Amino acid sequence: MSAPLAGPSLPVLGGKVLLTALREDDVDRIVEACSTEDAERFLDTPWPYRRADAESFVREFAPAGWRGEHDERTWAIRESLRGPIAGVVGLRGERAEVGYWLHPDAQGRGLMADALRTLVGHAEGCLTWPEVHWRCFDGNVASMRVAKAAGFSYLGAHETEPTTGRGRAGARRLEHHAVRVAGGMPERVVDLLEAVEIDMDQAERRRRTRPGRQRGIHRAAVVQAGQRVGPRLN
Repeated sequence: MSAPLAGPSLPVLGGKVLLTALREDDVDRIVEACSTEDAERFLDTPWPYRRADAESFVREFAPAGWRGEHDERTWAIRESLRGPIAGVVGLRGERAEVGYWLHPDAQGRGLMADALRTLVGHAEGCLTWPEVHWRCFDGNVASMRVAKAAGFSYLGAHETEPTTGRGRAGARRLEHHAVRVAGGMPERVVDLLEAVEIDMDQAERRRRTRPGRQRGIHRAAVVQAGQRVGPRLN
């Protein structure tokens, strides 16, 4: 096991996972996770994703956040302290936002939902954040399910500005947004995925009946549901 780089001094303990500092030996699995078809579709990482991107993330971007050089703090998701990286989760202070991704061989076992609940609890308890925000690109149903399991409340969807990253320039994307408020629940509660379907149906009707693109947040029902983290999570 390689030595950890600048990062959290102690792991954050969840029910199924530990949140720890990144290590040099995480690079290969980060490349694998960020080179899949889902990564191309749903992450805003450079594309094609290269080993140099993962090395820069592990050695430069993530440690710089823990040194206070930018506002993003990043944790590796592991099933044991000495185990391989299963994914990444992080908090971006400026937006009070969480982001995450999971390696393909770690999916389907509830690890991401446990990691998100654990980190949101850390943000609310240790960092005293009054709320935590979540977003994902349209079609990322897996991320929506994780947010739902972690207690997030759906806000709506809006079209992003054109992207400028390597291999992704020029495209506008639809993003879904949700929030988890510390110590409270919304008065009106419906299912996250149902709310997204309602919101998208409304957006499609607007598209058909109005000329041009409609921008801004499309408000849907408030719902109970529970990016960039180097490779921005979601």
